[in-house]
Amino acid sequence: SHQSTLTFFPAVLQYLYTDEIDPEGTNCLQLLKAANMLGIERLKAMCVLILSKTLTDENAATVLQTADENN
Repeated sequence: SHQSTLTFFPAVLQYLYTDEIDPEGTNCLQLLKAANMLGIERLKAMCVLILSKTLTDENAATVLQTADENN
């Protein structure tokens, strides 16, 4: 939704200015959704990389669902 994009706009803006994201302080699943909605391919790739490194049994289903929803 547009509301979730607005919630993560500061993280998107930080990325646009620095070409970096804070993997500790950022919900990468939500940021991936925002990046997909905004068409920011490099940010999407960065989120996917972080998510792949932090994949666990506990979050695998949620990550898969989000990936399916966001190509």
